[in-house]
This record gives sequence, C-alpha cells and structure tokens, in this order.
Amino acid sequence: MAAKSYLLRNAFEGTAPDIIINPSLVKVSFGDLPLSGNITARLTGKNKLQFNCDTDPVDGASPYDQVMMLAYDIENASAYFKITGQFRNNGADVLLVNAAKGITYHLYVAFTAADRSRQSHSVYLGEIKL
Repeated sequence: MAAKSYLLRNAFEGTAPDIIINPSLVKVSFGDLPLSGNITARLTGKNKLQFNCDTDPVDGASPYDQVMMLAYDIENASAYFKITGQFRNNGADVLLVNAAKGITYHLYVAFTAADRSRQSHSVYLGEIKL
C-alpha cells in the first residue's frame, strides 16, 4: 500500500486522460539505510549490466550490506533483478539481462542491510537500450 501511495503522490505526470508514470520518479525500495556514493550502471558486454559504487565507508552502513539491482522493461512488463548482490565493499556487481536487441531497460539500485533489518531508498540510474 505504501508503494502505491508513493506512486500516486510522486511519480504520475500529465493530465487525464494522458497520465503516465515517470520511471525516474519511481521508488522500488524505501528506507533509511545510507546509499554509497557515485552509483553508476553501464552495459559492459552482451546483456551484462555493470553496477558500480564507491567503496568508502558510509556512516550508518556496513561494508557487508548487499546491493539490490533492477532492470525493468516497461514496454514488455518484464524485469531482471538481483535482491542479494555483492557486498557494498566490493563496489561492483553484474546483472545479466537475457533480452533481445533493442529492448530499453530502466535501471534502479538500492542496498539491503547485512542483517536484513533495513534497506535504502532506490536510486534511478536512467535507461539503457540493449
């Protein structure tokens, strides 16, 4: 219910009947766990999305927090994701996306605490076309 409420208040744009959800305003994770700095994503090979972030210590976070990655295809309503990725102190992880050429994905990243007690807000990293 909280996700739906957030979407209704923050991610819809336009006026009826031309209302859309702006992917850059969507949150797929919500919480108070700090994010790492300089989070980026890029295509590094055929169907490989490389996510990177700083490995510097972050107050209120553990080096053993794990990255959560999502690549969402709006047109086909399909997603590739990893909920328990590499540790924060690794600074990188790869998400494999087995999709046809020409598909556009919206990319999101967040962190979950090492003890699973908290999670971070998600960050929208833009879109990438395979």
